[in-house]
Amino acid sequence: MLKLPGLTLKRVLEEVKKLEDDRVYPKKILEWLWDDVVHPILDELGFRTTPPDSNDVEKWPHVWWVPVGPLTYLPLHAAGYHGAGGSTGRTALDCIVSSYSSSIRLLIDRRRTAAAFTNLANSQAAVLVSMPTTPGRRPLKHAAAEVAELREVCPSLNLTPVEPAATKQAVLAALKAKPCISVFHFSGHGVSDGAEPSKSRLLLKDWKEDPLTVADLRDQWLDGSDTSSDSTVSSATQEENADTAAAAGASPPAEQPFLAYLSACSTGENKVLDLIDEAIHLANGCRLAGFRHAVGTLWPVSDACSVDIAREFYKAVRDAGATDEAVAWALHVAVRAVRYKTYTSNESDNRAAVDADNNTPRRYNLKWAPFLHFGV
Repeated sequence: MLKLPGLTLKRVLEEVKKLEDDRVYPKKILEWLWDDVVHPILDELGFRTTPPDSNDVEKWPHVWWVPVGPLTYLPLHAAGYHGAGGSTGRTALDCIVSSYSSSIRLLIDRRRTAAAFTNLANSQAAVLVSMPTTPGRRPLKHAAAEVAELREVCPSLNLTPVEPAATKQAVLAALKAKPCISVFHFSGHGVSDGAEPSKSRLLLKDWKEDPLTVADLRDQWLDGSDTSSDSTVSSATQEENADTAAAAGASPPAEQPFLAYLSACSTGENKVLDLIDEAIHLANGCRLAGFRHAVGTLWPVSDACSVDIAREFYKAVRDAGATDEAVAWALHVAVRAVRYKTYTSNESDNRAAVDADNNTPRRYNLKWAPFLHFGV
């Protein structure tokens, strides 16, 4: 067992509080995470340097983080000393590919079935939804361009783009269409509900009357399984229950959606500390619906940076062959590609779902840091 003397509950809570403070530049938090948490772990594992062939997915070590308690709020994947204009080498990004899982058991169970889902070999649907304008929210000038770029790359990924009306029922109908869809990409505003995380939502045209929530996504069971969800059971428990058959050696579903990419604010965040270990957030809602992979965000994100990361991500997935291993690696490649790009910091350049006439948080100096991968 590796001891981490600098990782105490008191210190973690202090760092979480700093991250919640809109005025705090997160650079120091990432450096503390590197010194006291991530670097000792990677050093113990022997992951100390950047692979010689950094463009080869098979050359990168892959670490799955399973944080608990308030540590869940902190971006372990982004830990390190990120020097302006170039890599210092002392960062998680320069040593490993990172993913997250809500439990070790879930990770083991899903990895056992990985061989059955090698790649996007056959043409399948990609459900694309963009919300450049949202009722009561600031417009996002890059949201439509993000989906337009994905539309262009779909043929090279054996994907047929499907663009439903941006309403809850139309999107859910598209997700449930047969044959099974492969990709769901949402570009717009997101909300992490601070009182009831199962009500965290993606903002569509009808979000005020009928929001698309974590609970709605969780209850879809897009993989064709006949498991019934129970809204009184935690997301983490539902995930593990859904994998009981796999743990016993049963065959996985014949169809399973591949990737949900939620390019919006806080889609991987649960703001309720008492429920933090239950993994109740939008990205995990998609995982519960059957998606093998989900890309989400830990806090509000930059509109301009979001489109750049999405562009680089899908290019990397295409080039690597759209396999399970390629997804986490592609996000890793995308984040490294934009890490030192300069973005203008202003209130109109983020996807936080604030009122159109309100000021917005300003925590975007490290605009790439909130993006993270959940999956096998």
